[in-house]
Amino acid sequence: APTTATETQAREVMDRAHAMFARQQYADAAPLFARVVELLRAHDSASAAELRSAAGRMGDISHAAVVESAGDTGRVEFRAG
Repeated sequence: APTTATETQAREVMDRAHAMFARQQYADAAPLFARVVELLRAHDSASAAELRSAAGRMGDISHAAVVESAGDTGRVEFRAG
């Protein structure tokens, strides 16, 4: 299947996010990874699904790194009941 303009845009955003991640700029990278997921939400091609999945994983890692770097003040506890 041909690559759509949206997939091309998502790949460009992913490249920027990955570069920020590599520089440990996790707080800046996280919303870009989320943008990739959002851009590709309605795309069913194998390449879009793969990119969406990778962006989701990288976004999760970025969020975790931001929370960890914030220390105890950045931690959120969820309690049942």
